[in-house]
Amino acid sequence: MLQGKSIFFFIKCQLKRFEFKKLCFLLKHLIIKNWNYKKEVIIIAYSTKLSDAIHILSYIYIFKDEDLSSQTISKSIKTNPSVVRRLMSKLKASKLIQTETGKAKPTLTRDPSEITFYHIYRSVEENPIIFHTNPDTNMDCPEGAVIQEVLETHYQSLQQRMEAELSQHTLSEVIVEVKALGKI
Repeated sequence: MLQGKSIFFFIKCQLKRFEFKKLCFLLKHLIIKNWNYKKEVIIIAYSTKLSDAIHILSYIYIFKDEDLSSQTISKSIKTNPSVVRRLMSKLKASKLIQTETGKAKPTLTRDPSEITFYHIYRSVEENPIIFHTNPDTNMDCPEGAVIQEVLETHYQSLQQRMEAELSQHTLSEVIVEVKALGKI
């Protein structure tokens, strides 16, 4: 039976291997089997989809004359090629890239200076809302009854500022920096 830190380490390692739905199933199974350790299971889930999508787009632009298969790109990101294909599918659906079936030559649909981090973020994140309140607070408690409303106001403001900041940065900035630092 897994204990305390082992459970956290196990879950942390699995985050990169499982899709979110599979992770939820794993957690449910683990928590039910290990009731004694439920309070010790701490999960901070985070998404690397934005970073990976920016990586994919910059790779496509920088190495446009090279092999751009999901297999090759996945080696740069150190992930499974299926993750690259899923992200590329979302980028294609958002019209940020063009692909042809059977050809490993995706291309950007616009100049990198016209593709903002916000465009990419909205393309790949299923739920672009960063902050969420706990919907299960005690409504009989004076604080529990109003905390969601108070926090929602702050969270909306933070979300708007974050989105505005993402809109200020472009793929071309990344490409210039990557080329300079990577001596490409």
